[in-house]
Amino acid sequence: MTIAELAVQYRENAYSLFERAKELKRLALNRGLCETEQLRLRMRAELLMSMYRECSETAHYLENYYRRGK
Repeated sequence: MTIAELAVQYRENAYSLFERAKELKRLALNRGLCETEQLRLRMRAELLMSMYRECSETAHYLENYYRRGK
């Protein structure tokens, strides 16, 4: 696997994390859930957003790996 291919994998994973976090945030707005369940969903969404940011940053680093010294 090349660095460019690895960057694509990180970018795809970042997108999946972002989409799941959005879905959990939407689910947390459900008024039928108790406050504890809403909080649990929001906390999971925030964790996924943190993972999303890390994946995005890693993808960006890998995409620009060979340009760094120029």
